[in-house]
Amino acid sequence: MPVNVSTHEPFVDVFHGVRVPDPYRWLEDRISQPTQHWIEVQQQQHNNYFEHLPGIEALRARVCKLLNRDTLDQPTVVGTSLFFCRRRKGEEQASIYLRNAETVTSDPSLTRHAWGPTLP
Repeated sequence: MPVNVSTHEPFVDVFHGVRVPDPYRWLEDRISQPTQHWIEVQQQQHNNYFEHLPGIEALRARVCKLLNRDTLDQPTVVGTSLFFCRRRKGEEQASIYLRNAETVTSDPSLTRHAWGPTLP
């Protein structure tokens, strides 16, 4: 399936004197009429290709089964807050969670003596 070539005038960024063309910058305007038209054409091409692909339903079922699970992303610190994403089984998109409270679950310096005497 060939990729459509943009007919729009490419936007050019200049980084440290190097010109870098961006022929798809116009697609960043999600609500513009040309972008909407492009999305519709791409969706139609996608549908035409995949609806006639042998075994697509079995592949779709297998991928859905593999992806339908809980996921938990690495936390990210923003300022003094900790954020992480979690997607539960059955959800299509992850939710963003904020974690501000610090709870110690294990502190070896506090529990060491409860285990017995310290060896020399």
